[in-house]
Amino acid sequence: MTKSTAQQTGHPTDRVDLPLVLLWSLVVISGTVNFVASFDGGSLWVQSVCGVVTAAGLTGLVLRRVRRRR
Repeated sequence: MTKSTAQQTGHPTDRVDLPLVLLWSLVVISGTVNFVASFDGGSLWVQSVCGVVTAAGLTGLVLRRVRRRR
């Protein structure tokens, strides 16, 4: 697909959605830390904070998706 075709279809291929990348990174990193802390016997506050951060990131992703559909 050429650049002009991408512009015509409304799907720019050369643009990065930075907030989306940051939200996904936040969810993956906090989920991974929570997973490791759970199996490593990490303290409860680390697991709780990671859970809250993961939930907040997922909420942000869902809200972006809902707003984009409108």
